[in-house]
Amino acid sequence: MIAIMMKLHAGMMLFLTLVARCADSTTPTATSTQEVTFPLLNFLDESAENMLVSPLSITTCFSLVLPGARGDTQTQIAQSLSYPSDAGGEEVYNTFNSLRESYNSRYPVSTAPVQEHENPPPALQIANSIWADLTLQLEPAYANLIGDLLVVVDFSNATSATSLNTWVASQTNNKIETVVTPGQGLPGKLIAVNAVYFKATWSNQFEASNTGTNSFFNDPTRQAVVKAGSHFMHQIDYFSYAESSTHQILTLPYLGTSIEMVLALPRSAQTSLIGLSNDDLTAAMDSMTSTYIALALPKFEFFADYELNDVLKSMGMMVPFEDNADFSGLSSSAALKIDKVIHKTFIAVDEFGTEAAAVTAIVMRVTSANPPSRPTPLLFKADHPFLLFIRDRADGNVLFAGKVGNPNPPAGSVTPTLAADDAIWANKFGQAVSTNDNPGTNAASLHRGCYYLWLLVLLRVLVLCTRT
Repeated sequence: MIAIMMKLHAGMMLFLTLVARCADSTTPTATSTQEVTFPLLNFLDESAENMLVSPLSITTCFSLVLPGARGDTQTQIAQSLSYPSDAGGEEVYNTFNSLRESYNSRYPVSTAPVQEHENPPPALQIANSIWADLTLQLEPAYANLIGDLLVVVDFSNATSATSLNTWVASQTNNKIETVVTPGQGLPGKLIAVNAVYFKATWSNQFEASNTGTNSFFNDPTRQAVVKAGSHFMHQIDYFSYAESSTHQILTLPYLGTSIEMVLALPRSAQTSLIGLSNDDLTAAMDSMTSTYIALALPKFEFFADYELNDVLKSMGMMVPFEDNADFSGLSSSAALKIDKVIHKTFIAVDEFGTEAAAVTAIVMRVTSANPPSRPTPLLFKADHPFLLFIRDRADGNVLFAGKVGNPNPPAGSVTPTLAADDAIWANKFGQAVSTNDNPGTNAASLHRGCYYLWLLVLLRVLVLCTRT
C-alpha cells in the first residue's frame, strides 16, 4: 500500500500502486511505470531485507488528482512520474483509466469453481474510488470527470473509515486490510484510492516434491547465512535468459497471460543489488535467448510499508508538498497540498504461482521456441538477494518491483524433508549442471530489454486534505 498525504488550504488523501515489463513499443503508461521503478528502488533503504513497490499503483493514483493540479504543481507531478509532456491532466487520467478497463476485461477475477488438476485463469484487477467529505465542494468539471468513482461520506464519522477499509480489503482479496486507522474519522477532506490485485500460476509449475531446504546467503560469496532452512523450489527447463559480468537475468512467464516475472541475480559481492538501470534491464530483455536452465528459487511471502514523500521530492516533486501547491482544479474553495504518500504492498510466491497486492495513498491537508537437444543446464541459483519485477511484456507496464533478501515461505507452507544441496540436480533430475563462471559464453550479454517479476495485489488511495 502506498499513501500520499496531502495538505490543503482545505484537506485531501491519495493511494497508488503499479508494475510491468518493457515491450517493443512503449506505451505512455509503460514509460511512466518503467521510469519511476529504479528511482524508487534506489532511494528506498537498500539495507532492508525485502522490498516491494508498485510503480503502476503510484502512477495510476497520481493520475486521479493530476486533472486538478495547476501550474508548477501539475508540471512537477507530470515530470517526476514521466507522464507524456504534451498531455494534459485529463488526458493522463483517461489514459490510465483505459489501461484499467483493458486489464479488468482481459483478466477478470473468476468466481467459477476450479476443478481438480485445473489451473485457475490469471486475475489482474485495478479499482479506483475517490472518497470526499460531505463538506468539501469539488469543482464541477472534476466531479464530472471522475463520475461514479466519487463516494461522499462524513469524514468525522468512524464508520467512514470502516467503509473505506472494507472496500480496500475487498479489492485486494483481503491481502491489504487497512489503509486508514480504524475506529476514527477519515483524515483530510478527500481520499482517492486505487487498488490492484494480481494472481496467476506459472506456465511451468514447480513440483512440490522437488522443493527442499537450504541456506539463503547475504551475497554471492556465500560466506554469511541470512536464513537457514529456506524453502527452495527446483526445475530444469528452457527459460528466456540473458547475462552480463554483473547479473543473471531470467524470466518466468505466467499461464494464459503476457505478464511475467523477471529475476535479476547479482553475480559477485562487488555488484550493487540495485546496480541496474531501466536501460540495463531493457537491454537484457532485448538480448534474451532460450536457454536450458537449472533453476533454484526460494518460496517467499512478505508485506512492505513505506512513506514516499522524500523519494518523490528527490525525483523533483517539490511544490505539490508545499503551501503554494495549486490543486484548485479539484476544489477552489479549499487550498490543497500533499501531506504524505503512503505505500503498502504484499507478495507471495510458491510452486504454483504468485499473488500480490499494493496500496498507495496521497493525503492532503490544510497548509501552514525451445531447441530439441538437451545440453547441460546452466545454473540459476537464487540463494542470495535478488531483484524481482512483474511486468506485462505486451505493453511494457511494470506492475511490481522489489528485492528479496530474506525469503520467509508463505504462511501454511510445510517444511520440506528434502535437502536442497547441489546433489539435488543429479538425485532428482538425473543431470549435472554448469555454473558458467565465464559470463557471456552461454547466453547473450546484457543489452536492451526490461522485465519485472511479481504477482501482487495493488491498491491505490489518494487522500487530499486542507492545508493548515
